[in-house]
Amino acid sequence: MLDPRAAVLASAAMFSSLGAFAVAGTSPQSVMSTVAATVLDDCRVDALVWNVSFGTYQMAVPAAVAFAPTLHCTKSVIISSVTLDNGLNYLASSRNMSDGAGHSLPYALYTNDCASAATLWAGAATPAAFQNVTSTSVLTAIGGTKCAKIAAGINVPSGSYADTVTITVNFT
Repeated sequence: MLDPRAAVLASAAMFSSLGAFAVAGTSPQSVMSTVAATVLDDCRVDALVWNVSFGTYQMAVPAAVAFAPTLHCTKSVIISSVTLDNGLNYLASSRNMSDGAGHSLPYALYTNDCASAATLWAGAATPAAFQNVTSTSVLTAIGGTKCAKIAAGINVPSGSYADTVTITVNFT
């Protein structure tokens, strides 16, 4: 048979583990509760708009395409730089797309639009749109139009060519 004192002690232990609670009395009873969260500095790269597609390349004419890389960052985050690596197929001082069969199609990425494409986006180069910019809202895209080019007259066999470039965003 269960000792009634043990049941009372078990009930008291259970209620004491609940911490502060309202005692029996008139209705309504209320107690205050704390709700908390920590928001971290954060930036997200919208990978889809960073993709570059030249479409069909014809060797007689240069190819140039605009792309609009964007970031979305926590309010008040300061973006210090956005850098790109050389890609998976870097060879002979240039980025290259590969057909997977040993053939390379060189291309270049620029920190500005195609009309004024002058500064290669390589190494520590960072477009002005990403230098020491403070985010005003996670809903506001940070970025701008950039350019990718393939020179005319590249002697490669027909086929599909691709490369992968890693984007690094530095922010505080």
